[in-house]
Amino acid sequence: MAPTTYRLYLDHGPKRKTTMVHVIDLMGCIANAATTEEALEQTPEAIRRYTRFLAARGEAVDPVAPFETTIAEEITEGVWLGQGVVVFEPDRDPVSRKELARLLDRHGWIRDATLDLVRDLIPKELTAKPTKGRPIAGILQHVYGADGGYLSSGLASKRAYNKLGREAESGEVDIREALAEGARLFAEDLHGATPAQLKAVIPRGQSIGSVNRTLRRALEHGWEHLRELERRLGVD
Repeated sequence: MAPTTYRLYLDHGPKRKTTMVHVIDLMGCIANAATTEEALEQTPEAIRRYTRFLAARGEAVDPVAPFETTIAEEITEGVWLGQGVVVFEPDRDPVSRKELARLLDRHGWIRDATLDLVRDLIPKELTAKPTKGRPIAGILQHVYGADGGYLSSGLASKRAYNKLGREAESGEVDIREALAEGARLFAEDLHGATPAQLKAVIPRGQSIGSVNRTLRRALEHGWEHLRELERRLGVD
């Protein structure tokens, strides 16, 4: 049997500096680095790690199977290059109900793994300011807020999701509780999408809104910050 070929979608500026590699065939899998060359070098291990994560949760992927990669699309113009906010051609594709369910399972797994890491942290540990980067509570708040933005861009503004986010930001609700409930609301809203919404491509200035792009960015962003927390807490 021929090895699987994963198509890579690259997001970087014209000087090939800060780069994010998106493995959209394994939606959620990314590699990022200070240069394009470094990001591409890191991609095989990023694929192995992500497939191990999926396989451990029952998805039909083989983390040790041989694979190849090929560059399918490369974006070098726009804003926030290398940060994942660009639009790739697959973002315009409709999403089937079966694929939607599969990707929402992944979203839930990533969220559960994130919460497992921080569940037992005391408030002082959540809010401690590291030498570099945000406090852990800030990372969690950022993940919650970003998912709300992705959801709104693909469907519409969701009052319950936004209200819970404000309560977490003000301290009325523990951000960990908000993240758990937010994942449920995120899945509920997307499962409730109409057939027309599952295939819609909505102009958003220089970007677009689509359910496919909502799922891609939520998965990639959640995975990126799960990995950040693993490194921060010494469980990398």
